[in-house]
Amino acid sequence: MLNKKNKLTSTDEFSSVFSKKKRLTASHFFLHYSSNEYTVFRLGCIVPKKIEKRAVKRNYIKRSISEIFQADFPSGLAVDIVLRVKKTFDKTEFFIIKDELKSLFLKIKA
Repeated sequence: MLNKKNKLTSTDEFSSVFSKKKRLTASHFFLHYSSNEYTVFRLGCIVPKKIEKRAVKRNYIKRSISEIFQADFPSGLAVDIVLRVKKTFDKTEFFIIKDELKSLFLKIKA
């Protein structure tokens, strides 16, 4: 799990990232990002009920995303990220999702 310092928690924090209008897309995600004044990345994850009805599944998706971020996100990159899921996935697609997020990390870094 991510530390509290690595999470976006308030509505204002989410809104500030959305207002910057920097967005990347992949087959499963929309990734909104903006730079921040901290020395660490902060992540907010949105899994709409429209995409996945069951809360258990939405929580699994959020946990999987935070695990990938914690393990593979480049250190020293100070950005706020809001990750919106646009297509559901399950355990069998975990490594596909991991590769997809890694490619988005490289685009942010560039």
